[in-house]
Amino acid sequence: MNKEVAKKLFAQNGIRTPMGITVNKYDAEYANVGFPCVVKPRSGGSSVGTSVVDREEDYAAALEFGFKYEDYLSVAKIFDYGAIDKAFKLCRWSK
Repeated sequence: MNKEVAKKLFAQNGIRTPMGITVNKYDAEYANVGFPCVVKPRSGGSSVGTSVVDREEDYAAALEFGFKYEDYLSVAKIFDYGAIDKAFKLCRWSK
């Protein structure tokens, strides 16, 4: 599922989603949404290629990891480490 398209469909139907951007592997510079954030392949599933980034100095490594799976990454700001976010952080894929 393309996360960028899904976010647009959700917004059109009044479903709130975290602020996010799409990062292209071939861009000269990579924007970010602030930290903490989650970086994941735009069309991937099952958390493959996904990282939770708490600090700016870890952002480049998370992008590099995600780009192993796809040329476009979805980057979304995390505002609350609720139960789902905490579980994800414990189970995230190792590099």
